[in-house]
Amino acid sequence: MARYKRSFVLYADLLSSVDHLTDEELGKLFKHILQYVNDQDPVLEDRLLLTAWKPIQRFLKEDLKKWEDKRQVRAEAGRKGGLQKQANLAKGSKNKQKVANVAVSDSVSVSVSDSVSVINNISNSNELPQPDAFDSYIERWTQATGRTIKSKRSEVAKTAIKHFNARIREGYTLEEITTAINNAASDPHHSESGYKWLTLDFILRPQQLERWREDNREQRKEADMISQVAAIAERIERERQAQP
Repeated sequence: MARYKRSFVLYADLLSSVDHLTDEELGKLFKHILQYVNDQDPVLEDRLLLTAWKPIQRFLKEDLKKWEDKRQVRAEAGRKGGLQKQANLAKGSKNKQKVANVAVSDSVSVSVSDSVSVINNISNSNELPQPDAFDSYIERWTQATGRTIKSKRSEVAKTAIKHFNARIREGYTLEEITTAINNAASDPHHSESGYKWLTLDFILRPQQLERWREDNREQRKEADMISQVAAIAERIERERQAQP
């Protein structure tokens, strides 16, 4: 798989391709799929499993091509947006410096000078290249979960800022991130637990954002089902091997 791609989709209609397999065979096939998407170049010699694997491989290749094309578009949009934001920040930094110089020369207040210095330090460190966008992200996360954060300077918020900036640089948009938040918030796993696990940083992790950015609950359900079946198959195989 591509470097930043942390997930893949198994379509519901593939059930007809694997319905004739035993639990043990299904477990082997699922293991082969995981090895394939992790670029381990596995070899499948069983002709029965090959008949089930070929359509899955075709869909995986098609989805990877679509993902790479979409990521290139996002990356280019992010690059252009980043250049504009850097220009805006540079302009803003100059204006802030002028304010600082006036404050010092007129001896208005040491605290004003200190405040401007702090703002410049944050801008120069690239910690907050998109403060308005991150504020919007916090607002939408709060709306979806009903939770709040104590301070944007907390360790949780600092981690979220870094991950948010990383996802934006990769080409994701605020709207895509918002969609992922809403999709995750509507899932019973999160809503029934009071959004305990849907933290400020949760949806900004690459694998979680890729999983929830599209409303593919049926696909996730199918993937979870296959994962459970594979686990059962592995357990059966271990028990068989343990028998004298």
